[in-house]
Amino acid sequence: MGLLNRLYTFIAGQRIVSTQMNDELNQLIAGHNNHDTRIVAAEGDITVLEGQVQDLINEEIPAGTIDYAKLAPDVIAAFVNTSGSETMTGSLTLPLMIGDISVVDTREVNTLPADVPSRVSIDFKTGSSIGLASNFYVVYSFRGWHDDSGGPAHQTAYGDDGVWWRKGTTAGGWGSWNPVYTSIYAPYDKGSYTGDGAATRDIALPFTPSAVYLTRRDPGNAVIDPTFMALSVTGSNAKRNGTDTVTIGTNKITVYNSANAKTNESTQVYNYIALR
Repeated sequence: MGLLNRLYTFIAGQRIVSTQMNDELNQLIAGHNNHDTRIVAAEGDITVLEGQVQDLINEEIPAGTIDYAKLAPDVIAAFVNTSGSETMTGSLTLPLMIGDISVVDTREVNTLPADVPSRVSIDFKTGSSIGLASNFYVVYSFRGWHDDSGGPAHQTAYGDDGVWWRKGTTAGGWGSWNPVYTSIYAPYDKGSYTGDGAATRDIALPFTPSAVYLTRRDPGNAVIDPTFMALSVTGSNAKRNGTDTVTIGTNKITVYNSANAKTNESTQVYNYIALR
């Protein structure tokens, strides 16, 4: 409220006439009303500014228009929560981030393709919730566009049994998991063994193969001899004269020693390669 000036000088012992009092009250009311009008106007300006700020937050700012490297840490903190106690919602388009990105514990939720429109999420999951065998996984879910018109969503899962990948759409859901081959999860197994002469013998493998090729290391003068060379695939085991020479089983192959199958002949060394 602005300063008020007295219109009349008060003289002790004299009674204030009604005109003087009315003038003083009128000035007081006018000053109050002027101040109130200014407050209302300021509140309107604040409301407009709040709307403009919200519009800026909601608007996708074109790349390159802001130098994010020059943003103060408290500004970046408004976009990135590093306390670990809360989750961040909305879009994050900063090319520079300071601090950690939290992994969210959604262990019993199977995040769907529709749950990651134009964004990335990193979650802690149980294997049972996403259809994998190990107990726990760190799962990255991401999608470049907000719907199926921009292509599928993707997931990669990291667990004790290696790295897995799958893709899916909002309309069709997730496809099947596929292994990402690494040094600890190779697409094949290779090895050798020395025959012991038994009629049948199992050779253990770290997985159930889809195909296996086996041959004796020193075939002598023979160029091709199906008694000690074999190629078996799932559903079609190698044979000679109707006799199995190598068969595929669960996490193993079985080799034989007979007149028509010499894949376990005593003292002979055999090499094999098995494919997942």
